[in-house]
Amino acid sequence: MNFSPHMANSLDFFPGSSAASSSKEDSTNKTDLRIPFSYEMQQSVPNTSGSGLTELQEEEEWAAKEVHLTDDKHKVPELPKFPNCVSLITLYLQDNYELTAIPPLFFQRIQVLDLSRTYIKSLPKSLPKLVALKKLLLQGCDLFMELSPQVGELKNLEELDLDETQIMDLPREIGKLFKLKQLKVSFYHLSGRKKSKSNILIHSETISNLSQQLAELSIDVNPADQRWDDSVEAVVKEVCNSKTLTALSLYLPEFQLLDSTSLIYPSLSRFRFTVGRHKRRIISRVPIEVEAEFRNWDKCLKFVNGENIPIEIKGVLKYSTSFFLDHHVTAVTLSEFGIENMNGLKFLLLAECNEMETLIDGEMHYERNGDVQSESDLGSVEPVLKSLEYLSIYYMENLQSVWRVPNQFACMSKLKVLALHTCPQLSKIFSYAVLENFVNLEEIILEDCPQVTSLVSHTSTKPMISDKIFLQSLKRLLLLYLPELVSISNGLLIAPKLEIIGCYNCPKLISMSKMELSSKTLKVIKGECQWWDNMNWNEAEWGTRPDYLMRIFSPIDNEKDVMTQLVEDRVLLGATTQNEDQQQANEKDVMTQLAEDRGILETTIENEDQREWKYQPYYLMDIFSPLNNEEDMVTQLAEDNDLLETIIENEDQQPDDDKDEMVRLVKDNDLLETLIGNEGRQEVNHQAKRSKIMCMNSTSSSSSCLTDTHSYTALTQIWAPVEAPSVTPASFVPSLQQSDSRLYKT
Repeated sequence: MNFSPHMANSLDFFPGSSAASSSKEDSTNKTDLRIPFSYEMQQSVPNTSGSGLTELQEEEEWAAKEVHLTDDKHKVPELPKFPNCVSLITLYLQDNYELTAIPPLFFQRIQVLDLSRTYIKSLPKSLPKLVALKKLLLQGCDLFMELSPQVGELKNLEELDLDETQIMDLPREIGKLFKLKQLKVSFYHLSGRKKSKSNILIHSETISNLSQQLAELSIDVNPADQRWDDSVEAVVKEVCNSKTLTALSLYLPEFQLLDSTSLIYPSLSRFRFTVGRHKRRIISRVPIEVEAEFRNWDKCLKFVNGENIPIEIKGVLKYSTSFFLDHHVTAVTLSEFGIENMNGLKFLLLAECNEMETLIDGEMHYERNGDVQSESDLGSVEPVLKSLEYLSIYYMENLQSVWRVPNQFACMSKLKVLALHTCPQLSKIFSYAVLENFVNLEEIILEDCPQVTSLVSHTSTKPMISDKIFLQSLKRLLLLYLPELVSISNGLLIAPKLEIIGCYNCPKLISMSKMELSSKTLKVIKGECQWWDNMNWNEAEWGTRPDYLMRIFSPIDNEKDVMTQLVEDRVLLGATTQNEDQQQANEKDVMTQLAEDRGILETTIENEDQREWKYQPYYLMDIFSPLNNEEDMVTQLAEDNDLLETIIENEDQQPDDDKDEMVRLVKDNDLLETLIGNEGRQEVNHQAKRSKIMCMNSTSSSSSCLTDTHSYTALTQIWAPVEAPSVTPASFVPSLQQSDSRLYKT
């Protein structure tokens, strides 16, 4: 398999298992001090104590447990020969292209060492002293050609990444690493360099010894290397005996080898198989970024130079999420691989299958589901490629249509990207019958297809008329080198969310309708200046020339690659849209916070209101007065108003009466004090002790029952009358609350 250098940002064959994530794994419960470190002579080198060094020294102190020297500011051409790094556990040096050697006495306690994409040629002879090393990452080291047998002394090693190196063989001592869980290796030794000392690429017993604990295994080889042909069968046999394997990547020159792996691949969480004999091409017709996208999926199958359709391929295809069919010799339709085997596919890449005439043959699909279906029964048939999200086609000489299906055919409802490149016989893209399936399609790229006249094919010469809106999610439309293109949608209303449209070398596309440019979110129209200046705008439809379209037009630079410019605009637009979305999200967050605060405030007020009215407000109940429906309402309100004024007038008079009463009470109190002074220590009756004076209403004094004659005589001497109108409930309060009460009121 060819894992291209452009994948340098990924340290792993498999998505989600990148060695770059090791920093999180290994820094758990450890100190992570990311020290900016530089070997410029006059630059300060800070350490954990806060002090700095001003010049390069032989002994360098690194007090951190984890150090990253990976960005442009902190790359190093060499490491100190005698570092003082007794605490160092994790060191990341990837992408230091000037780093060519590792000092022999460096980081003996290290557990994680990442040297990916450096120019080191070998590991130091002191390698066996790294007894604590758990992860050794050398991915993309182009000058690294030989792995020392001393690697077998690293008894604690759990992960070894030798992908995209130039090693010529794997030492037998690898089999001694009984804790090794991840092994990734590629053998792409360039011709003309040093020849291998061994005729065996990888020993089968090495895999056998590791099979009891190995979780991930990736072996990438040069297809022309005969040594792999000699050992692949034994390696596959040992791999299939593993009980712990969860991820597997292999190049299998013969499809029959898949029969052995059938015992294991259904249970794998990730796999990548390249099946078939092929030569490694210096220049591929498929762009490297597209192949990289193919490899980014969890379960990938690449079938190369096939002459038939083996049942073993169909078996793996059933479990695959990504399928690359490269240069198949005999297949006429993709349906021959079994549509039922591709229900889980999300990415489909086809290249140079020159006998293929159509991708999906609906009639073949229905025949495999039983008898020929009537139109009313089509809905009961399972949709075709129901999970597919990306479809890319390159250099298909005889491809005439993408799908040949009957009306009301359900297919590719989740498709997001459709890219068709260099298909000289292709004339039909969408038919009206299948167009409404593509509700999630966001991008269409149509390049170098000289027979295409419109995206939507139609048998009649008149434009189609429909009140439906098609391609509702389409955002990007790129049309390149289409000399016969005269219409985009053939009169149908499409793409209400279109953001960018690019046209190049489409000389017959001289007009566009509002049905094709209906989007309110259109931001860029890319094309040649002359093509845009000569565009005809139907006056009956557009009126005058649409100025808002003129403002968003961007000319293509003929001195640069057209597709590159369109991709750059797409990336720029994507970044702009992302920023706008982020800004809207931030504004939404603010509004959400305000709404939450408002909700809290309303809840607080509501709770306070509930506490305030916890008990029934009886004073409001007391003053409620019902209206008499049999009398005039205005008259009743007027009467109530008169009554209210009378009450208020009486209440205003009441304070003066109370004031007169208090004056009399004060005089009585003075008289009382005089009597007490005259009596001295004279004993009085126990009732008289409790009250020296009692002010009683003259109307109630006669009803007092005083059976004790002596008590009666004593009380009558101190009794003083109070006028009835001046006695109010409030006048009792002061005397009754005093502990030495001398005055009772009744």
